This record gives sequence, C-alpha cells and structure tokens, in this order.
Amino acid sequence: MKQNYLQASVGFAAITLLLLVIPPTATAQQVKVFDSTTFASIVPAAPVSLHNADGTVTTAKFLFEIILLDDGRANGGIGVWESHVSAPLFYRVVSGRRRGAFYAFKAARLSNPALEITVNFQPVGDSTPTGSVTFFIDGIPRGDGTPSSLTTNGRLEKVKAPFIYLADFSAVQHINAPSQTVQIATATDLVLATFSTTVLVFPTVGAMGFLRMTTPSGETTDHFYGTGVYKSVDGGRTWMFAASAENPLTPGDPIMVMIRPHPDPIEVCRIYDIAGTQVSVPMHFEAETDVTTFKLPEQ
Repeated sequence: MKQNYLQASVGFAAITLLLLVIPPTATAQQVKVFDSTTFASIVPAAPVSLHNADGTVTTAKFLFEIILLDDGRANGGIGVWESHVSAPLFYRVVSGRRRGAFYAFKAARLSNPALEITVNFQPVGDSTPTGSVTFFIDGIPRGDGTPSSLTTNGRLEKVKAPFIYLADFSAVQHINAPSQTVQIATATDLVLATFSTTVLVFPTVGAMGFLRMTTPSGETTDHFYGTGVYKSVDGGRTWMFAASAENPLTPGDPIMVMIRPHPDPIEVCRIYDIAGTQVSVPMHFEAETDVTTFKLPEQ
C-alpha cells in the first residue's frame, strides 16, 4: 500500500446557517415533514481566533455543518485545526436543542467520544428568510487538553422537507487511513511508501483533513483537503478531492485524489488514485481505510 498525503487547505472559517426550504413530496402523508428544520454550515472564508483558558489567542481553521430537526434530533460535523498543531480535531454532533432564538448542541470527539464540546449560537438581526448569525463555540479542547472558545459569523435560512431527504442530505463522513506501508504501481515497478490520510467530509461546505506520504528516501509530503472540488458518487462510496501543499515552493494547481471502494466487498482497503501537476507520475495503490457515515437518528 502506498501513502499519499492530503491536508485540507481549509485555512478559513466563515459560517453559514442554512435551513433548506423544500416542499413536501408526494409521500408527505406517509413521511413526516419537518417545518422548522435548522441547517447550519460554516463556509471557510477566514481564520478564526481561539480564545484559550490561559488568556492567549491562537488562530485556527474551522469547518462546521449541523442540522437540527424540530423534534430535537441533530447531526453534523465540526473540524478545528490550530495553526501550530499537526492534525485537526474532528467532532460529530450527537444532540441539540432550541430555545427561542438560541441553539445549543453537544458534539463528541471522533477519536475519543467521551470528550464532548458544547456549541452555542444565536441569530442576530433579521433571520427571515436569511440573516446574520453569530456562532459561539465553547469548550473546544486544545492539543494540550485545555479548553478554548471561538466566535464567528454566518447565515440563517429555513427548511421544510421529509425526513428521508434530510437524513441523506445531511450525512457526514469520516475517512481514516492510519499510517501504513503501501505499494505504488508505476509503469515499470512497485515502489514502497508510508501513507496516511484522515478527512472529515461535510455535506456542502467541503472537507478538512490531510494526506501524508513518505518515500523510501525519507522525503515527506503533506497535502491538505479543502473546500475546492470534491465529489461523491455511488451513494457516498467514492470521493474526488482537490488537495494542495501549503508550501510557498509548490504553489499553484492542487493534486486530485480519488478514493473508491475495492472491487471485493469484503476487503477493508480502499483504492487511491492521485494525479496532478505536482505529481510527476500518477499514483495508484490500495490502503486499509475505515469509512464511517453519520446520519440523523431515526425516531
């Protein structure tokens, strides 16, 4: 198996709160239609400032997308990446509530579900049909375990749709391939490399994560997934990502990374294909990869 490394070039953080307004379908009599569903998303636009417990302020990349049904069910994802930390922190939303114009969510860290953060936000100004929203995120643990909080702005819209649509539309996926040795096929040989990747794929705002590869010579390259072009087909089983190297010596076009299922359904591997102007030869390899999809819970 080979190692390619992508890191989400998501150095930005702006928030958008979407409440999709979708008319009920012909099956609305059989499927409950939620009239006041809240869909909150953060569209990357600028770095955010983390206010830490020791009084210091650090910068971070931030992505956030959440859906809250009018019966309290919620789903979504949160990605926070401090500028001096080697990897992002990923969370999944596990519950939510609304009190008037105020919203609150609980989110569990993917690497350790026992670690929870609280997300609070409230709209300011006119929120019908769209308006300014201030998101206050509190309780984000930093790399050293101390808490921090941040505030950023976004938008608010309304949505009306049956559950079956909302569940599919708001799905969040985590793709994780731990560090491993992969075999990369070239035109004449097989090359060994160390590869790892982790990425949180949001419904509409893009992706956050990285792809890392170390060649036998010891050269390590990192690429970052961002909000650029990403695409999911065949029911969310195949992805196409744009990833860039945050290195002034390699500016310009991103590389393209395709991750798809292995033809053998019992295989735990995924197939990776990487190409681009920053890649001298297109790379093709397999790597053991865990893919987890988070959806709205059924009642």
